[in-house]
Amino acid sequence: MAIFSGADSSTVQFYMFTIAIIGCSVSGLLLSLTPQDNLTKKDQFSLKLFTYFFPLLLVSMNIWLFSAYFDTETPLFEGLSGLFFVLALWSLYAAICVRKSVKEHQIKKFIRLNLFVWCLLLIPIVLSADHDEVSKTLIKLFLLTNVGVLVFAGVIRLKENSFANKGENLLRFVLSSTFIYLLTITVLYELTGDEFLYSINFAILSTALVILMQGSVFMIFIFDTIEKHKTESYTDYLTNIPNRRAFIKKMNELVDSKKKSAKLRSGVVVVCDIDHFKRVNDNYGHDAGDRVLQKLAGILRSSLRNMDYCARLGGEEFAIYLDDVNAETALIALERIRKTVESESVLIEGYEISVTMSFGYVVTEHTYNINVYLEEADVALYEAKSKGRNQIVKFAGLKSKFKKHKAKA
Repeated sequence: MAIFSGADSSTVQFYMFTIAIIGCSVSGLLLSLTPQDNLTKKDQFSLKLFTYFFPLLLVSMNIWLFSAYFDTETPLFEGLSGLFFVLALWSLYAAICVRKSVKEHQIKKFIRLNLFVWCLLLIPIVLSADHDEVSKTLIKLFLLTNVGVLVFAGVIRLKENSFANKGENLLRFVLSSTFIYLLTITVLYELTGDEFLYSINFAILSTALVILMQGSVFMIFIFDTIEKHKTESYTDYLTNIPNRRAFIKKMNELVDSKKKSAKLRSGVVVVCDIDHFKRVNDNYGHDAGDRVLQKLAGILRSSLRNMDYCARLGGEEFAIYLDDVNAETALIALERIRKTVESESVLIEGYEISVTMSFGYVVTEHTYNINVYLEEADVALYEAKSKGRNQIVKFAGLKSKFKKHKAKA
């Protein structure tokens, strides 16, 4: 056979495919052993589909290498090798679809389109007298067509729905490069008929694909895990709203954006807490107190606009940021929240628990220090406490005695 007429070509091809086969085996094994405790059910399923890519590609390369080495290149072997290569890409595309929450009807539509293309490719082979030559040509068309459709569909899916992490960006690059490289070497082979060049490049492509695919898939789930831990570090575990750290970070980002903005927008920082919350814990237990905190967190979240922000600072204390509002508008919004809290109750073991909240707020026009905002809103909050609770007070240069001598919650 021409591609094995010299020792150099066979040696290069053998080592390339050996590396690729070992890489497929190791990649599939490592992915199957990847800890899934930190992954959602959707990502766990996606990981399984990513894992299937490597054994399918492994089978495709082994069939191709076997047929080439034993000089048995027939349409059957080429077809089987191409089929498993396409199936590997199908598993990859399915994993991307699961990851990106692609709707079922969209996937079915894509499958119908592919089946239609395959049927078109079968028509010439049925009508042709020279089945072997036509089969080989159709196999190449089958491979290139499906690879092209799957690659570009996958690339499009990777850009949908959510911000792509670095692993997804690498995967998108790998998919695009794979198809362009495969198309290039196939066209060159059809023009020059150089089997040696085609075989070596195909071996290089397979090896590079395995290595880069392994890296991109691992990067996807590494960054998923990092993002999950990052989200957890900025989320209050009980109420599932942002915590103090997240609020400070968000406020600093807003302050920086306002400094750079030509148009100065005012905002309002609010600190609020539950009146007599200790009585709830003492009379009904800490589980009841937790339920009350969760209820109030839900009220705050549902009462705010998308551009606003709320967080639990700790204990029964919450913070709110109202963006692009003045003092009067803020008062109206906070009064609505106060009345909602006052009218709602939590039913626990036959007992209706009702609470009220006190609010202190400050307009963020005079300084760009978030710690100052929180301190001033806190001063206003304890002024509201000292006046009888269940009310709203604006900071207006109040004396620091309200900060130093806090009313009992």
